[in-house]
Amino acid sequence: GALDVLAGRLPRAPAWLQSIGGEWLWRLAQEPSRWRRMMGLPTFLLRVLWRSARGRAVLLAAGLFVLGISAYGRALSGPFLWDDANVILGGPFIRDHRLGDLVGPDYFEKSLERTWRPLKSLWNMACGRVWGDQPLGWRASGLILHTAAGAAVGLMGGHLLGLSAGGMAFAAAIFVAHPVQS
Repeated sequence: GALDVLAGRLPRAPAWLQSIGGEWLWRLAQEPSRWRRMMGLPTFLLRVLWRSARGRAVLLAAGLFVLGISAYGRALSGPFLWDDANVILGGPFIRDHRLGDLVGPDYFEKSLERTWRPLKSLWNMACGRVWGDQPLGWRASGLILHTAAGAAVGLMGGHLLGLSAGGMAFAAAIFVAHPVQS
């Protein structure tokens, strides 16, 4: 280990590799027998995190995000689809950025929506300001919002229906991964 390096038995990693935090990779290449011990580190980290409520929440949130990426990751690239061209690229509601229009009498005309969805329209206005006409930004932020909504569904299931932690995680996972939500 570190004593072997200090004693001069093993060379240190090159400076550039040390600067990016890759000395562990260098030592693994020098001593392949370390592989088994290093594989125990992620397991140890997961066990430590799982013991606290906050750690479980972090792991479950990360799991939901990975589930969302695996379900919808391929959709992150490519052009706008279906009504995106009308609502995002051609919608005056997104380009003009007037918050008063969210509650104004001409909401339906300007938003190109058939139902009153002020939070969705506010989200579209914010994304239009940040991402412009870049589909990747719109989709990535939508995926993050969708995953957060899935976590909220799980939490509401726990509070309103008395679901166990496993039931909450299952409800959130179904919401995140089920194609009817896309």
